[in-house]
Amino acid sequence: MCYHKRTVYTCNHNSWGRQVLVCNIQKAFLDGAFPLACDTMNGHPLHSHQVGMLCPICGKKQKKTLGTLSRLRAELKEASERLARHRKKEEGELYQKSLTENAASGGIVGGDFKDIIWSERASLARLDDVDFDPIVL
Repeated sequence: MCYHKRTVYTCNHNSWGRQVLVCNIQKAFLDGAFPLACDTMNGHPLHSHQVGMLCPICGKKQKKTLGTLSRLRAELKEASERLARHRKKEEGELYQKSLTENAASGGIVGGDFKDIIWSERASLARLDDVDFDPIVL
C-alpha cells in the first residue's frame, strides 16, 4: 500500500501523481528480497487535492454532448417552424377552397365572390349598418 499524490475531480474520477511514501512490500521488492512489486495505490491525505473541474475524459464527453444537444435543439426549432408554416399555408388553402366551393354551389361567379368575402368580414367586424371600406379591414 504505497501512498501517492492524488487529484480528485468533480466527476469523482482520480488521477494519480508521483509516489510520496513507499510501503514495506515495495521496499523489499526494490531490495530484491520480494518477487512482486506493490500494486496497491492509496492517496496520501496531505497530498490529495480536490479540483473544481471535470477530468479530461469527462470534459471531452460533456463538450461533445453539449454540441450535439445544441445542434438537435436548432434542428427541432427549424422543424417546428417549418411545420407551423406548412399548417398555416394548408389552413389558408382549405379556407379558400371551402369559400370557392360554397360560392360555386350558390351560383356566385367572378367579382361577386370578392364582394361576398368583404361583406362576410364586415359582418364579423359588426360593420353591417355603417359604410364598409374593405381596405380598413
